[in-house]
Amino acid sequence: MNATLSSGALHDAVSHFIRGGGPPAEFDSLALAVHAHQRRTIVAVDAYSAASPTRGSGFLAIPPLPIAAFKLTNLHDGAHRVQKTFESSGTSLESKSRSHYSDVGLELMGAAIDTAAERHLFPGGRQSRVLVLAPPPELAPGLIMAWGMARLVSRYGLAGSDFFIGRNGLDVPRLLRLLNASSTYGVPVTLIGASFGFVHLLDGLAEKGVRLSCAPGSQSLDAGGFKGRSRVVTRDALHAAIHQTFGITRSWNLLGLTEHASQFYDRPERDGETSLRPGRVKSDNPWTRTRVLNPATLLPASPGESGLIAHWDLANVERPMAVLTDDLGIAREDGYEIVGRVNDADAKGCSISLDDFLTRGVASGSSRARQSS
Repeated sequence: MNATLSSGALHDAVSHFIRGGGPPAEFDSLALAVHAHQRRTIVAVDAYSAASPTRGSGFLAIPPLPIAAFKLTNLHDGAHRVQKTFESSGTSLESKSRSHYSDVGLELMGAAIDTAAERHLFPGGRQSRVLVLAPPPELAPGLIMAWGMARLVSRYGLAGSDFFIGRNGLDVPRLLRLLNASSTYGVPVTLIGASFGFVHLLDGLAEKGVRLSCAPGSQSLDAGGFKGRSRVVTRDALHAAIHQTFGITRSWNLLGLTEHASQFYDRPERDGETSLRPGRVKSDNPWTRTRVLNPATLLPASPGESGLIAHWDLANVERPMAVLTDDLGIAREDGYEIVGRVNDADAKGCSISLDDFLTRGVASGSSRARQSS
């Protein structure tokens, strides 16, 4: 791979790799070409790389930039005009991470979303009724999760697919009508949203004693973390509540970051002879690499050891492709588990953003929902 490819040629090569499932051996050469481009075009990447010792070969030779840099400076390569800027949660402009996307950058993110979704949620392009516990992009233009979920609705959603959080909070009556109709006519649903979108919904339904039985093939996908400002909810407790309330047994968790164009799903595990179910370990896409790093040495941890999670993401051609996060994880033979955040780092991410959105609007929205249900 030519390390001096133009931005356009890099985007084309990475898009082909993502959509076509390029050979694993090609990942390192593509990663090094993207990094070389970013050293030429993003000052912070070049400065940090110049000051960092080499800690491996291949993609491991690319030092992951600390995620805090996204709060401090512009990290876009400038090769194409910025069309959208996504922001993480934060109480002030200075506490927000900002990621800038051009049209070609959005196309790469779209390719990553589509390919990952078809590997996990919608094999073979299978469709279902996609019901989203999040505001639509027009209400939350800075929420990267909303953009990605809108893509899933447009690509894989049957008639009736929609967003169910508006200016007044969660529209429970309309959501229940769609869920009941789906059950009656045997239409599988994919219920997706930020982790705390589910928490607010489940809290409201539990108060009313609502129980549903979704059609066979239904599934859920919650994105983000389980620690919100309203309260702490564990992954196991959330998925148990989803099963109890909706009869859904296939519940995925998705790791998404404002700073990355790619998303990280649970690794599927065998459930019987033919079917698969979500596991507890996060897995990489063919176009990403994730390592748990020893905090002292920033060298990869051995299986069973904990450390900081770093991602190398080819879909980040126009932003730093190697990012050292504030997430703590445990290295596993076949992936990694997320166990928390370093030193109680400031809560961030789309799940927390949605928790704020709902906390502001759900009180009035819920009162109206109860009156009309």
